[in-house]
Amino acid sequence: MIRHINTIWIALLCTSFYLPSHAQHDRTRTLEVVSARPRVSSSHRISTQSSKRKIMLHRKDKVWVLGQNNIRGHWSRPHSNEIKSFKKKKNLYPYEVTFNNFKPYDTNSNESVRRTISAAGVRLRRKIPKKVFNIHAIEEDWSRIHTGKRARNLNGFRGKTNVYYFKNIGKNELTTFSSVHDHIIVTDTLYGPASFLNTDGKPRSEKRSYIKIIANCIVYESPIRPASTRSKTTDYVFSAKKIIFKTPFKGLSKDELRPSPPFVAADSNIKIHMDSFGNNERMLANRLYIEIMEQLATELRVKESWAKDKLLVEFQEYRGKVDIAALVLDKKYRELFNRVCSEFDSDYRDYALGNERVVDGHTILVRGSLSELPKTSFKYYSLPTNSTVMPTVNQSTGIRDMLGTIFYRATGDDKLDIAVVIKLGHDINKFKKIGKTLIKKGVHLEEWPPNSLMRIEQQPLLINGKTIGKVIPINNQILRLEISIPDNTMAINELFPKNTRSSFELVCTIDPGQKKFRETIAIELPKNLLDRLRPDQVTKMFNIVESNTLADRVKVSSHLLPMSEDMGALDYIQIVLVFSFDNQKKVFRGPFNLSSNSTFASELEIPFIKHSENYQVSVSGKAFYEFGERKIKEDFIPSSKFIQLEEGILSENEQ
Repeated sequence: MIRHINTIWIALLCTSFYLPSHAQHDRTRTLEVVSARPRVSSSHRISTQSSKRKIMLHRKDKVWVLGQNNIRGHWSRPHSNEIKSFKKKKNLYPYEVTFNNFKPYDTNSNESVRRTISAAGVRLRRKIPKKVFNIHAIEEDWSRIHTGKRARNLNGFRGKTNVYYFKNIGKNELTTFSSVHDHIIVTDTLYGPASFLNTDGKPRSEKRSYIKIIANCIVYESPIRPASTRSKTTDYVFSAKKIIFKTPFKGLSKDELRPSPPFVAADSNIKIHMDSFGNNERMLANRLYIEIMEQLATELRVKESWAKDKLLVEFQEYRGKVDIAALVLDKKYRELFNRVCSEFDSDYRDYALGNERVVDGHTILVRGSLSELPKTSFKYYSLPTNSTVMPTVNQSTGIRDMLGTIFYRATGDDKLDIAVVIKLGHDINKFKKIGKTLIKKGVHLEEWPPNSLMRIEQQPLLINGKTIGKVIPINNQILRLEISIPDNTMAINELFPKNTRSSFELVCTIDPGQKKFRETIAIELPKNLLDRLRPDQVTKMFNIVESNTLADRVKVSSHLLPMSEDMGALDYIQIVLVFSFDNQKKVFRGPFNLSSNSTFASELEIPFIKHSENYQVSVSGKAFYEFGERKIKEDFIPSSKFIQLEEGILSENEQ
């Protein structure tokens, strides 16, 4: 019969969750006790159907409404389709929260004294029993750390303070307690919603149950649900260093988080307490981290590089979590910590990460240092495999719908020059495939390697083994191709075919070591240009500039510094020139990308059709930095054909 009742309780507990489908792991907050049948005040029944409420899910018939319009956060019934609409939101944003409405267990115990008078005199009796915790007299269960045991039914030993260690407790996991003994769970991160159920195999016991959860961090998207099948009260005690509320709503104000959305919702036969993260809690958390470190040190003996990378990062992360001040109070684990760290430093002091590896026949660049862990993790990058033409502005309309510029030579020979700007990238399908492979290995593929890892130098442009121009790098992703080919439509069509892709050879230099990789880079056209491309009219996709008396040119020089104190390294500056003539005609040129002062791509001569002798040049654009952007000031109008891009022409930082 008891088993039957417990089974029903577990089934009800598991089926009562209504969770966001997109919910991800993160850290939680403190608790708020909610009765089984909550009251909703009349002021909270005000319908806001016309305005979008911001909610936290709890059950299908109950949600937490965040504060708004001077109304504090409160429980409410969901509006029509509100839960369905909420579940469609994908991104989650973290907010650190606090809870001051729960008293510590000892405080509640001291306040729960009941006085009875008998013939023997006054007798004091505590409703909530006093607990004396001795860290040196506990029964520790390491099975879930040392053996990977997943069982969540905790029994413990009679007369002992039973401590169970978990690396993490994941969302939607159910942990049960089947004895009336004292239980303490220690975990690094508790993700909510999660469930705890005290079934107590001896329902006739008159003893109150005591269950404590110690977490370095609680991360919750929906309340944690402690429950009990016992008629006698169960005391649940939470102690966390940090509590994080995760929600799909970005930029929440203090008023919207007043009060903090409850991180716990409990039944009426449960008492919730909130202890501080004191010395005992810090010592137990230290023990968890040090035992995990020792386990990782054993696993690091594997030879496979990818697995070793992951273990090294994890070891250093837990090493950084150990509270050194609390370690002084725990001699046994202080000695274990010193030994494990000493052996790790000795074994991996000279660990060579390796600059490149091969996955599915593709080169992967690896960047990182053991000394920088855990602050800066190892990074993994893929070499470029393709490129996309960056449209240039139509010199007549100012619309970016042209492939590039064709320059006809004044000598009248059978050659023409073409300037095209491309942006390097990856074959999307290959990149996704490699990314999935690395995820299985426990690491993440980054979008693009930094300039400090991969450099591209000025080099000949090689297509089909022939040199037909040169490659001028703006940075390690944007390149200017200067091409010289025969003056005929067929030659241009070979460069930009309608139904296939042309390609060229590109040499990438990898630092440190100056190792060079030769990659075949496909050239793709943006869809809006490809749809308009006609093989018999391909020259109409280019601006045409002829070297004759009607053409003139300006020289642009970038004098920008390679580094900004606030914005980091300069990536490139992109400019568009507008030539305004006194006969109302305008000529648009660009966008042109230039690099910092005294580099290959810091200077450029720009030809244009001169409709009259009197004209004015205006320059617009933006400088792109490592940590932000800066626009060219609107009043920047050069006074000569020599245009210098100085620091003073840029506006304030736009981060």
